[in-house]
Amino acid sequence: LPPGDYEFKAALNGTWDENYGADGQRDGPNLPLSVPEPGGRVTFFYDQASHQVWAEVEPVEEAETPPALGDGVIGRRGVLHNSRQDLFRKPFGAVPFNTEVTLRLRTYAGDVEQVNLLVTAVSSKAKASLPMRKVATDPGGDPFGFDYWETTLNAGPTPEIHSYMFQLVDGDATVYYADESRRDGGSGRLFAAQPTSDQGWDIYTYDPAFTTPDWVQNSVIYQIFPDRFRNGDPSNDPTAEDWFYPNERGHAFPVTPWNRPVPDPEPNDPAANPEWYGTYSSTFYGGDLQGVLEKLDYLQEIGVTTIYFNPIFESPSNHRYDGRDYRQIDDNLAVKGDPKASRALFETLAQEVAARGMHLVLDGVPNHVSSDAPIFDRFRRHDALGACESEESPWRDWFFFTPARPAGSGVCAGDANYNAWAGFDTLPQLNTAKEEVVDNWLAPDTGIATSYLQLPGVDGWRVDVVPDVVGINPHFFELWRQATKAANPDAVSFSETWGENDARERLLGDEFDSTMNYRFRRAVLGFLRDTDFQDNDGTIPALTPSEFESALRAIQEDYPEPAWRSAMNLIDSHDVNRAVRVLDHDGIDFATGQPVNDFADGRRRLRLAALLQFTLPGAPTVYYGDEVGLVGYGSDPQRDDPYNRQPYPWPDAAGYEDLPTWRQQHTDLLDHYRFLGQLRNEHSFLRTGSWDTFLADDDAGLYVFGRKDETGAAIVAVNSSQVTQTVALPLQGYLPRSAVLVDAVTQETTTVALSADVAPLDFRIWLTQPGVDLTPPNPPRLAAVEEGSGVVTLTFAVDALTDQVVVRRSLVDGGYLPVGVVHVAERQDMVTFVDAGLVNGQTYFYRAAAIDDVGKRSALGEPVAAIPHVTIDDARLLEPFTLEHTISAITPTQLLQAVVVVEGVTDGDGPAPGIRAQLGYAAAGPDVLVGPGDIQWVDAFYVGEAGGGDVYAANFTPRQVSDYLFGFRFSTTGGRDWVYADGDGSGEGPLWEMPGKVVVLPSSDTEPPHRPFRIFEVFSSANQLVLGWRASRTKDMYAYELCRRDVTADEQGCASSIFLPRDQRVYTDTNVIQDHTYEYWVMTVDTSYNRSEPSDVLTLTAAVSFVDVTWRVLAPAFTPPEDELFIAGDDRDVFGASFNPGLAVMNRVEDNLWEWTATVKEGTVLQYKYTRGSWDMVEQWGTIRGFTNRTVEITAGGDGTMLVEDTATDWGAEGPDDRRAIQNWRDPLVVKVEASEEGITVVFNSPVAPRGDLSQVIRVQDAGGADAPGQVTQSD
Repeated sequence: LPPGDYEFKAALNGTWDENYGADGQRDGPNLPLSVPEPGGRVTFFYDQASHQVWAEVEPVEEAETPPALGDGVIGRRGVLHNSRQDLFRKPFGAVPFNTEVTLRLRTYAGDVEQVNLLVTAVSSKAKASLPMRKVATDPGGDPFGFDYWETTLNAGPTPEIHSYMFQLVDGDATVYYADESRRDGGSGRLFAAQPTSDQGWDIYTYDPAFTTPDWVQNSVIYQIFPDRFRNGDPSNDPTAEDWFYPNERGHAFPVTPWNRPVPDPEPNDPAANPEWYGTYSSTFYGGDLQGVLEKLDYLQEIGVTTIYFNPIFESPSNHRYDGRDYRQIDDNLAVKGDPKASRALFETLAQEVAARGMHLVLDGVPNHVSSDAPIFDRFRRHDALGACESEESPWRDWFFFTPARPAGSGVCAGDANYNAWAGFDTLPQLNTAKEEVVDNWLAPDTGIATSYLQLPGVDGWRVDVVPDVVGINPHFFELWRQATKAANPDAVSFSETWGENDARERLLGDEFDSTMNYRFRRAVLGFLRDTDFQDNDGTIPALTPSEFESALRAIQEDYPEPAWRSAMNLIDSHDVNRAVRVLDHDGIDFATGQPVNDFADGRRRLRLAALLQFTLPGAPTVYYGDEVGLVGYGSDPQRDDPYNRQPYPWPDAAGYEDLPTWRQQHTDLLDHYRFLGQLRNEHSFLRTGSWDTFLADDDAGLYVFGRKDETGAAIVAVNSSQVTQTVALPLQGYLPRSAVLVDAVTQETTTVALSADVAPLDFRIWLTQPGVDLTPPNPPRLAAVEEGSGVVTLTFAVDALTDQVVVRRSLVDGGYLPVGVVHVAERQDMVTFVDAGLVNGQTYFYRAAAIDDVGKRSALGEPVAAIPHVTIDDARLLEPFTLEHTISAITPTQLLQAVVVVEGVTDGDGPAPGIRAQLGYAAAGPDVLVGPGDIQWVDAFYVGEAGGGDVYAANFTPRQVSDYLFGFRFSTTGGRDWVYADGDGSGEGPLWEMPGKVVVLPSSDTEPPHRPFRIFEVFSSANQLVLGWRASRTKDMYAYELCRRDVTADEQGCASSIFLPRDQRVYTDTNVIQDHTYEYWVMTVDTSYNRSEPSDVLTLTAAVSFVDVTWRVLAPAFTPPEDELFIAGDDRDVFGASFNPGLAVMNRVEDNLWEWTATVKEGTVLQYKYTRGSWDMVEQWGTIRGFTNRTVEITAGGDGTMLVEDTATDWGAEGPDDRRAIQNWRDPLVVKVEASEEGITVVFNSPVAPRGDLSQVIRVQDAGGADAPGQVTQSD
């Protein structure tokens, strides 16, 4: 507001019927408000419980320049798009094929000359630029009014992700508006340069036939890591004689007793850790399927309906992601030495699960096998002729072999090495593009995936490392869906995909049903953290309630609803640190190796995380042991596995009494999970009901939301703060006025005028009583609409028992605000609403909702548009009706005029509001009327008064010697309806009865200019064609006329004519369609519109191009000089394999400066990191850590190349870290050494001894290799 003194109060539902002023009094006095110089942003508050009203004034940070078109200044505060508000995007979220999506951008009124929507199709890489049109102006928008720009995007007929942003142009200024740095949807920010396409908002386009099984949406999923859940049969336990990989100590390591914490494999040094070094995957506890059978009752007691198993197939390791044979159940989990009996035991388990109405989801790994698998047989241990041991193996082409470098170093036959997943040589990668490999998994009845789905109880798969499979065969999971749904139509498939970029193309209805929802984990844990948490998986930023809400809504916005409602809502898993570990703020004393406060803080916050899992949409997914507070850690403070794979602490298993209390079962937490599981299973609204946010209060740390369907509702409040907070919510309208709410914990009752305290780090849940009917009333139905001068009258038909009709209004179809309430008399079935004081000629949109006699509110009815307006009484041309004009490119015709008369409106001074005028003209033969499509229209402007009417004028510049017919048209409905004016008065048009005529005469200059002598290609891509030309310029040269025709679309002649300034000799055509061919030719035009002969024809095709890309990176000075640098990325076609840390070696060009070059398809978005040959020696700094990678979008420069320069050293500055140099490596390296009389000081790049005896980690030797005497100490 501008500076000054004001008064205000709060009024409900757009009328004064119920209003509150000073001290929260109904009909109380106005409240005073003073806004100081130079003005300020005022936020008004209304407390729905106490009715208190107040305001806060934020001084204006800086004065913004009043808007002016063409001044090159764009008011940044005026620019807004919010992908979750229907004012800016409609419909919400993901859309079925061919949906028309309306997109809008707001700017200050009269501030921007042009807005374009920039769209990138993620899958096809196609790009488009769509011009937006100004559809409404809100003069009341603070402080200069707002313009709304709109366009419509068709989602298309195939699965796709459309990423969009906005380009704003004013004068010589061009800026871009895209999503904010969190990339979680909602509002965005301005960019001076065009950001990469993945900075845009996404529209997922999915198959309209996409559904997911009902049982999944209603599930409580329990993830079991089989070796660590329960040992039900010690006779099948692994022994120390069992084989293991030779470079990982060669044998299995059984662990006893059961309740012994996981032995620490680090330091991975036999001198420092002689018993357990390197045993990351070779320790075994003996958990098995019999143990799961024993505990099915337990699982059902805590509400579990679905069991998700980590792999249970024959494998050397404890995690079993390195399968030897996916058709065989691992006998260490079943019956040792008896494959048939092992299979039978699994089938018994599956049948028992089915008999209980439960489901099994298995873990599939089509991407790789064990290097000890018989079909690979690196170690020559099996009878089969494995792919590694012989070039003649029938499975040789199932894998990727490469010649050894250097020669003679190959580990496989033919002096070859092989591609392994992520560089782990125990996991050779399968060629999933090969038909036999596909059939091995997907053949009807006999495939791995299809055959298990035919067993009763087996109803789904979770698939490992999905992006790596897609990198080899982009269509593998389309085939997967077809095959698995044919085998079991009610089966579900979940993808292991971590971020949006990995998940989005997998969830469009043609591949997976849903995903492991790591985005949910990041949001929930971030909300319950007071500070950021960092480990080897990256950073979990602390979130306020509003940021948490935004992160959750971003998932809903992105995913198709079937996928969103079926997502595995996990908070931890076998791949990440336990939730208790992440949530605990007290931490671990690594000097003693003990938690500071026994993880009490983590368990307290875990209660809230579990609550959110069980009450938010999606399938809560509990990692075994979370329900009793299971947690682990080791000597590496950031590492997750194997510490997150502790044995479940069963009190009846050996060693339980030897555990410290914090490692034992926490029965209070178990009771909490049991309560949540039973509550969710009892109430459908907690599983599949609506999700309605009431409060996200950042100051109070409160998040309050509702879940509702026709059978009932829940109100859930979470207090993430350290102090008691009060929840005050009037729930009338959401619930019937008479509804009674019951506290689900205490059973205390309250009313819909809810007011209650929530203890620190605690929650409350209120439920409606059984039997309540929450079926909403039907919305009002429009019966009639009348448009008058400054007024719109709406008549609605309403159902019986309707008490009120609430009418909402907007200047566009979206962002509706209440403007009035109509009270419905008893037995009245029609009501009328009169909206007065409106601007004539402005389009208004209306929607209405009904409130029934018990206070339930309906959805909004269908929108209706109305335009208040006056009626034109007369309109006609003014003299002269006929005139002559000598053709000229620089001189338009004289002003042509017409008058419009609206009695009582146009008889005053100045233009009457709400009238739009246009001049139309068309070339024609003498006295021959043209067709409506030949008329060109230009806006006219007010010039004065005549005969009680307003006079409008305009002119045009004819481009050929001919007769031109002209006339005017006028509208008082914003262009919806027109009255046509000619010399005989007004008519309905669109042709005139008596048009005016401009006779265009030739110029004395009839000599055509010189023909352009060369036309050539500058650059071609899928989304733009750039051409240039050469021509001799003369003094009277005016412009170039460029002609274009779309050959593919069979256009003829000069289908598109574009006039370009005389100084321009390069043209960029962005209005192209991928794979279409176009012809271009150019003519020179002089000031008398004489045209030269056309140039030669240039033929170009808008096709995807390939770019030579060079990566250049600066490594830290402390990087060991003998080490090589590698680049590891997500695209196998670019990097040779997906995220292999030791494959793509870079070239050293200077000290610490490295380069690597590849040819990449334009428009590709790549993720990558730099390594020194392994994941233990990967860059780790800033945001580049864990699963957060560098990102680049491939775009060609003028020479068709691209340089990715990762050399900036402004670490810690604002903006992404993608283009910055490597700041640090993950492994400890010596940065500096200083010697003094007191000793030797060595500075490392990171902590090297987080716990224990430093002498076990750091050794000091003299030049001869002997240990130096002395003591090692470490500073902070």
